Amino acid sequence: MAKAPWIELGLSKTKYYAIRRKQGLGRPLMLRYSGLKYENSKERLQEIKEKYKNGVTEEILQEFIKGGR
Repeated sequence: MAKAPWIELGLSKTKYYAIRRKQGLGRPLMLRYSGLKYENSKERLQEIKEKYKNGVTEEILQEFIKGGR
């Protein structure tokens, strides 16, 4: 049985896939489920931080489930 490619190269699995991604091999890195790439404004980030400063509440979970913002 052949060894995993990262073992054969003497790399960790994480490092192996990081190198592959950098070389354009393997699947592209998708950070958001929607596949969209964008950055939030400073105001929006502050809004998010304020909303979650006390953790996630039952109301926030219900809002999330219903699909609200």
